[in-house]
This record gives sequence, C-alpha cells and structure tokens, in this order.
Amino acid sequence: MEKIDENSSQSSLHFSKALEGVSQFPLIQALAGRRSRRFCVGAEIPDGPLAFKSNQEPIPLTELE
Repeated sequence: MEKIDENSSQSSLHFSKALEGVSQFPLIQALAGRRSRRFCVGAEIPDGPLAFKSNQEPIPLTELE
C-alpha cells in the first residue's frame, strides 16, 4: 500500500482552495480595483496613509504621455 504524505495532502488542499478563490473573483472587479504604484515626478499626495511629496521639480507630461 502507498504511504500518503500528510504535508503533500495539505498542500494540495490549500492549492485547490486558493485556485477556487481565484476562479470566483470577477475579472472586471479585479481590473477596476487595480491601483498603480507609479507617481509623477514633482507631485504630492498631501493626506492619507500614502501621503508623499516628491523632492524634485515637476516635469510636464509629453503629448504621448
């Protein structure tokens, strides 16, 4: 009789549950809730948990940007 590794069995169960959760999350909701981590040179976020002020002078966007 084949011995079943308990850790392997638990890992498979965890993976299956995680995969099920991913498949249940709507794509449009994921895309709409996505946030960029990029920040404009010279810009400022004055309040909140992500408050930040760039120490560089602002640079205007190009027409392409």
